[in-house]
Amino acid sequence: HRSLSFTVTVLAIAVLVVWLVHRLTHGDYGRAIQAMRDDEECFSSMGRNAMAIKITIFAVGSGLAGLAGALYAHYFQFLSPEQFGITQSALILTMVVVGGMGTTWGPVVGSLILTALPQAITFLNMPPSVMAPVQGMLYTGLVLVFLFVRPAGLAGKKVRQ
Repeated sequence: HRSLSFTVTVLAIAVLVVWLVHRLTHGDYGRAIQAMRDDEECFSSMGRNAMAIKITIFAVGSGLAGLAGALYAHYFQFLSPEQFGITQSALILTMVVVGGMGTTWGPVVGSLILTALPQAITFLNMPPSVMAPVQGMLYTGLVLVFLFVRPAGLAGKKVRQ
């Protein structure tokens, strides 16, 4: 199941999803989403339906999460609630914050870096009982550093103060 064809399929789906999100957020609909985010009352007063956009965004996000879950389940052929604990949620949040919230490529950049990071620190030869808390502190530290030092993340535009 860890074959080249599955890897190519997942990469193709990932590229397609990034392209879809980019098209969705950088067109007319993306401008409507930004307008709604910036001032929902003004957006609604112009005759636009903010609730419909919120529902559509939720549906697209849920569908993409379902697709990712299906690929994950196919790859591991086993799912349990223990696989999706607080550490996994913290890792996903860290990927988004480090890469850049509100960008198309930010979560991709963050996921690449934070997937490679644990592999890079394996040279320390720590037992798993020590490595897990170290990773937790590392993720928390990265979120704090990026929220204060570079809130736009690595892929976001630097905001002048």
